[in-house]
Parts: sequence; structure tokens; C-alpha cells
Amino acid sequence: MAEILSFTGRLNPEGAARLSAALTQAFADGADLGRREPQIRALGLSLGSLVDTLRFELDRLDVCLADSQLPSSGHPECRALLAEFERFGELARAYRAADASNAVDCPGL
Repeated sequence: MAEILSFTGRLNPEGAARLSAALTQAFADGADLGRREPQIRALGLSLGSLVDTLRFELDRLDVCLADSQLPSSGHPECRALLAEFERFGELARAYRAADASNAVDCPGL
């Protein structure tokens, strides 16, 4: 039986990059991650929702700053972290798809 570890929800860009790299390597190695499909799929779907919400809020913040005529940096650090989470979510969803009988080819993942 696979050990299920909790996801803390607090992740910096380096941590997100490490997790993405570890999952990518696990795919490349054909590692047996156990029967974690439901948890991995749920994580991927949750991250997808969080990415959409964060992207919306960052865009909304830019509009608010523009309306107030305050400068906006474009939030490059937040957008970089957003990209890592997006990639991590895609990898998690691809793992589930790759294990299904109707597997979808996911080039580049």
C-alpha cells in the first residue's frame, strides 16, 4: 500500500520546480508510484483551479493599479510560481491519463 503524504500548500518557486522535476523524472524512469491515481488526479485538478483563480486575481490587480494610476510590476515572481504550479498540475493530470485505458498522448510532459 502506498504511503499518502499531505501537501502543505506552502510552496516557493524552488519547491515547485523540485516537485515538477521529481514527477517528470518519475515518469521518465517508469517509477511505480503505487495506486495514487485518485490523489494525483485530484491534486492536478485542484492546482488547475488554483492557477485559474490566481491568474484572474493577478490580472484584476493590474487593472486596479492601472485605474489608480499606480505602477504595476506585472508580478513576475507570482507569474513564475503560477507557471510552475500550472506545469505541476498538468503533470499530475497526465499521470492519471497515462494510466487509463483511453490514455492521451501528452508530448512534452
